[in-house]
Amino acid sequence: MPSENGVQQRFILRDNDTKFSAAFDTVFKAAGLETVRTPVAAPNANAFSETWIGKCQWECLDHYLCFGLGHLDHIIQNYVQFHNEFRPHQSKGNEPLRFDGQPPPARPESRGEVVCQSLLGDLLKNYYRKAA
Repeated sequence: MPSENGVQQRFILRDNDTKFSAAFDTVFKAAGLETVRTPVAAPNANAFSETWIGKCQWECLDHYLCFGLGHLDHIIQNYVQFHNEFRPHQSKGNEPLRFDGQPPPARPESRGEVVCQSLLGDLLKNYYRKAA
């Protein structure tokens, strides 16, 4: 089911609330969407997504007025890139997480000029050393 902005939708995620009847699921199935239900009695099922959404809002979206879906999409894509590629996570060696199975890049030497890479108009910053 293509949306207004051309993104292909395949799933609808919903909880197990009784207000969602079988007729509700049938409407989306007819549109070609698969219904995915959250686990029953799992209070932490949404904790990670809620944390990410809260950080995105606090660190990024609270600082902008979005003038349309294209503008919002640009801001979110830049934030996701920063979050996934530059921001250190609590992984081994405090390195950014790798989703492609590759080892983390080699650490630069402790000498060399420190360079600041800015994203979203200096709101998000990544510091790294140039090779000496």
